[in-house]
Amino acid sequence: MIKPSLRLRHSVERSMAGKQNKQQVFPAVMGDGFGNVETDREGYVYVRVGNQVRVVYNNAITPQNNLPVMVGITNDMPNQLKILSVRNLSNADYDGKVVIQPISRHAASHEWGRIDANGSTDVVFVDLRQFMPLRLTPFGQMNVGITRGIVPGYTGSWYWNDPNLINLDGIQPTTSGSSRWVLFSMTYGGDLVVTTGSFFTGTPSLDTLPDGPADKAIDVGAVRLYAGQYQVADVKESTDIVDLRFPTKHTHTQYVNYPQRAWKSHRVADYTFVTGSYWLDIDWDLKITAECLPGIAYYDEGGAGEDTSILVITGYDGIVDVSGCVRPEWTGAPNTTVIVASRILFSYNSGGTWTEARCLQSVVERVRQANEVGTQHYIGSVRCTGETWIKLQSQVSDTGMLLSGWSGFDNPVSATITVSHIAYDP
Repeated sequence: MIKPSLRLRHSVERSMAGKQNKQQVFPAVMGDGFGNVETDREGYVYVRVGNQVRVVYNNAITPQNNLPVMVGITNDMPNQLKILSVRNLSNADYDGKVVIQPISRHAASHEWGRIDANGSTDVVFVDLRQFMPLRLTPFGQMNVGITRGIVPGYTGSWYWNDPNLINLDGIQPTTSGSSRWVLFSMTYGGDLVVTTGSFFTGTPSLDTLPDGPADKAIDVGAVRLYAGQYQVADVKESTDIVDLRFPTKHTHTQYVNYPQRAWKSHRVADYTFVTGSYWLDIDWDLKITAECLPGIAYYDEGGAGEDTSILVITGYDGIVDVSGCVRPEWTGAPNTTVIVASRILFSYNSGGTWTEARCLQSVVERVRQANEVGTQHYIGSVRCTGETWIKLQSQVSDTGMLLSGWSGFDNPVSATITVSHIAYDP
């Protein structure tokens, strides 16, 4: 056996016999007396010890103004005052508040993705129902409301929503075993719209939710109502609420409250020019209804004064695409030079004045052969303001030229016009 040296043994004995310094502890109150608790230095706070304000280290409790605490000098930090604990006042009130239990700062432990030593050790995942903006919330019995939030408005503006209480009493089903949905939507105007659904036997599926208003910005939620119901429940064991704030049901248009615009017409019959070198309106005899949306019509369509050469676009401020074609056929002598031209005109004052669209001009001059046929296209855009009228005109330098569909097609047409939405005004 190897024995330790006498000098080493005496050194250990003296060390073991040494008396530890007694911990010095003082009562204090958090804060500097002016409402300030935390200093600019992380981990350090203000406390009042007697009539003196001191800066002390704190890793023991959550900072709170006027909280009674114990501070002291410990062996691990012999040169620095630090907070040791909340002063034991048996949870008595102080400054109108109840003494909290000592909990050190630990927010980082609950955060997802924190890479430091204290981060992401006790991550708290948040459910959608814990997210408060625009939350459909019960307020006792059959009352529900939408908490404050922001809603996108028309033309990029925003509206702040004030909480409203809606009482659903009286619209519950009365037949035993039946139920229905009530949908809550926010519009682009910042209004809350309540839409009641149909009655169903049993519990209705989400597929049976009502559609809500056409100009809705977001469906925030729905409440299930059933026969005999006296309150709207929303607890972990049972809930009558479906939260619809995420994912948001939407359409990819700039302003979904604006209807789209689309139109297509053909001229099937041949068009004969009664005079040469003169602009003539092309009228249409075939409307493709399946490709026409509301907001565009012939002038006085269906009325006594109907004019199928004029398309009237109403309730639309923006830009439309206008395109189409004419199909010239030469019926005169061969080796004859003939011009065929077409253009789109538009009017903002109900036909009082017409303006030629520069990008919608088309012209071809060439030597024509006997019975020569062809297709001449036009394509461009027109800005619409309020009510806008549009029409196609054509002219030829020789009346031996007409517009006619080629007989080789199954469905020949002599001219076509289409109109479709490009963009709304910002």
